[in-house]
Amino acid sequence: MDPATQLVSLRQGTRTLEVHIQNFLDIAHLSDLPDCALIDFFGYGLNEPLKTSLLTNGPRRSFMEFLDFALLAVGSTFTVGVAEDSDATVNPVMADIITTTPVYVCADRPEQRLVSADRPEQRHVSADRPEQRHVSADRPEQRHSIIRCDLMLVLEIKDAKGKAFDQLMTHLNSKSRSRADTFSSVISERLGRKTYKEQYAFIYRQKMLSVKAVYQYPDTQTGDEDAFAREPFVVWFSAPNAEIKDFVIIPIHTVPEAAVKEIDELYDVYQNVSQLWQSDNFIIMGDFNAACGYVPKRQWVNIRLRSESEFVWLTGDKLDTSVKASTKCAYDRVVLRGEKMIAAVSPESVEVFNFKDEFGLTEQQALAVSDHFPLCITVNQAQRRG
Repeated sequence: MDPATQLVSLRQGTRTLEVHIQNFLDIAHLSDLPDCALIDFFGYGLNEPLKTSLLTNGPRRSFMEFLDFALLAVGSTFTVGVAEDSDATVNPVMADIITTTPVYVCADRPEQRLVSADRPEQRHVSADRPEQRHVSADRPEQRHSIIRCDLMLVLEIKDAKGKAFDQLMTHLNSKSRSRADTFSSVISERLGRKTYKEQYAFIYRQKMLSVKAVYQYPDTQTGDEDAFAREPFVVWFSAPNAEIKDFVIIPIHTVPEAAVKEIDELYDVYQNVSQLWQSDNFIIMGDFNAACGYVPKRQWVNIRLRSESEFVWLTGDKLDTSVKASTKCAYDRVVLRGEKMIAAVSPESVEVFNFKDEFGLTEQQALAVSDHFPLCITVNQAQRRG
């Protein structure tokens, strides 16, 4: 069993926190997982109520800091340190738990969203999801998820050092054989209310698209300030080879407990952006957390993005994008606005890219990539004249 799979499966059980950390570190140093993945794998293996407390309030700047925070929370006298060299061993009677901590590439969350094109006559758009996604530059299944698209929205990038995404792009383009395969990107600042921050990013094929403008929604409406935990980072794209020559994407990763309010507030974001930019073509996409109790059926009527008829929801309430077989939730959504935009996308083009089956992965291996499958749509290619 590979280290990543072992870490996903490891549970604290009857062990003390100190022993559980020791066991986790014994495996972790054999893996190539980034800190953000280690934090999530470790946190989900803990017993309650520590699990919920740490995943909600724990620091995420580094795995060591997260472990120290956990030990402090239970009143332990142990701390976590870094070895002077890579062959240091762990002594359970020492006051410190020692491990090496190499730097890994991570653009957290497989909550990824894509706008892509794998059909010669069409442009393909896709989006992956919410809550814990880990994008690493050296996994073939992740690179394939990107290169099959012309445009991808990546959510939940948590790397506080700001190096992971750059390394992902470098690795992605290192395999490019021509300009047609070269990708560029645009990324938001780190967004969040307290110490926990995320970023939105778009990866796009340079031959097919370019960025006309970007806009960080300020979230400062009078009387309704700070409606979003992670304000949408809005991007206006030019797409000369598509049926529509430009379109605006409003991305979102809602807080599950505030999903109803944040989805409704996307209507205000649309109104704001439509007054700033001269475009009638809008795609609103991302991890809405719009299912499984977070948005009760009785609340849909109160969500303007749903109740206003000019918005077309391409994804239904039963479209499952979750990797876990035990979870059937339509968290991820794609909403269109604008007559030409709606006409350029066939509802039949909606696709959930099951990378688990595509690459023959087990569920645990797939979860190490992301807990959501990418959600894709296809934008029609421009009709050739003559």
